[in-house]
Amino acid sequence: SRMVDKQASILHEKRNVLWDNLLPFQKIGVEFLEAANCRGVLRDEMGLGKTIQALSLIRENIERFTDNGTKYCIIVSPVGSIFNWQEETMKWLGLNKPESLDQLKYLPQVVYISKQKIAPFALILIVPWTRLGEKSFVEQVKGKVGSLIVDEAHFFKNVDSARTRNLIELIADSGKESPLIFMSGTLVENRIMEMQTALNAIDPNYFYSSSVIDRMCIHSNQGKAIGLHPRWRPAFFERTSKYMIGRKKDEVNIPLPELEITSEWIDPREYKENAGFLQEYNLAGDEMAKILRATRVDSGSLIGLMQQLRNYTGRMKILQAAIWADNFLKNNPGEKLCIGVHHIGVR
Repeated sequence: SRMVDKQASILHEKRNVLWDNLLPFQKIGVEFLEAANCRGVLRDEMGLGKTIQALSLIRENIERFTDNGTKYCIIVSPVGSIFNWQEETMKWLGLNKPESLDQLKYLPQVVYISKQKIAPFALILIVPWTRLGEKSFVEQVKGKVGSLIVDEAHFFKNVDSARTRNLIELIADSGKESPLIFMSGTLVENRIMEMQTALNAIDPNYFYSSSVIDRMCIHSNQGKAIGLHPRWRPAFFERTSKYMIGRKKDEVNIPLPELEITSEWIDPREYKENAGFLQEYNLAGDEMAKILRATRVDSGSLIGLMQQLRNYTGRMKILQAAIWADNFLKNNPGEKLCIGVHHIGVR
């Protein structure tokens, strides 16, 4: 039909636009993972565009990643990176104004809570770690997993944690040949034990247990593995070179902007917009004081209040930062400004 033809045309156009936006080394990364049958580890340094490479890989192989539109492509992400994944996925893979129900499947859906229903036409699910740790989510998608993208993969090191167990279950459910990409900016040779889940999933015949990796490590006096032993590095990288790729900033020659550090003292009371945050901050502080005066300290409540204080502090600082950014752009027309926000609430 004309609608299907139009949809295919739009998706093909988006594919070309995305590919054209990749830097040469990013195209190499996508092609490398394609050559690895879309099962590998992308460990570029932070800031080199692992997200856009992963999305390009999905876009170039959308039929494989969704099993011809019958299964989910699941992107597992830290909570703090969810919004970035959502925005980038919508930008490069989604259709901003779907014209039919069929087009809804290309709109990414963020899956947060156990009671949330997955849209019947959704194919791309963006799942925070907290949600992955819930058994109810695994039951929701069981038998429907076409592929997995795992961001910050080095945090899935504890095989006894619920989220790691559930991830391993989903990997098994997707099948041995299904696309599986682990992403991590950490130096694998220095923290190799943190990559055992990824290595076991990608190369189970060789890295069949954590003991195999442990034997390749230098150990502390207490017996803890602290890094890849120099003697084992050639063999390790020769083995993993078929499915693992990682570049550093100084290797790809990306022109980076000059770093400008501006320090300013911020008094949140100067802004009436902060009155509500300041009141909540003081109430949380009073509650913390009560807990600390108690005979028995409730550590869980204390940690929760500390997180609240941190959140309110970030929210109060953001107004001053926004004013500074606005003034900078007004005084420097044509300049670009990259703003990193650590607090998910602030964003």
